[in-house]
Amino acid sequence: MHFKKIAAAVAAVGALTFLAACGDDSGDTASTNQTVSSTVPDGFPKDIPVVGTQFKAYDSPVEDAVGMEVVGATATSFPDAVDKLRAAKYDEVVSPGKDPSQQNATFSNEKYTVAIVSSQTGGKYRLTYSVIIPN
Repeated sequence: MHFKKIAAAVAAVGALTFLAACGDDSGDTASTNQTVSSTVPDGFPKDIPVVGTQFKAYDSPVEDAVGMEVVGATATSFPDAVDKLRAAKYDEVVSPGKDPSQQNATFSNEKYTVAIVSSQTGGKYRLTYSVIIPN
């Protein structure tokens, strides 16, 4: 079942996202080489409601998932993402955390399971989506 798989993995996603957000920006050549676009990356489902206007591919650590990072995430990106998924009638599998420096939530519908993870450090925000697409 996809729910259990992504719910168990979302903690790992959160930890990895937090560590990545804490990294030294001067040595982060991988993220600077990724293409930023006004459309979601190839392979990311276009019918999932997302926040932001700039996106780049994200190598999701969740098995069988496609990832995307919102470029220019802000303090309101995570709660806005939660609101959009709720408004689109996604079921809440893992409720959002309360710690603003590290938040995650998992939602699902009949087509997808979506994990969103937000981290904040040093005034910078990062928001990622990991989506399991059934085979």
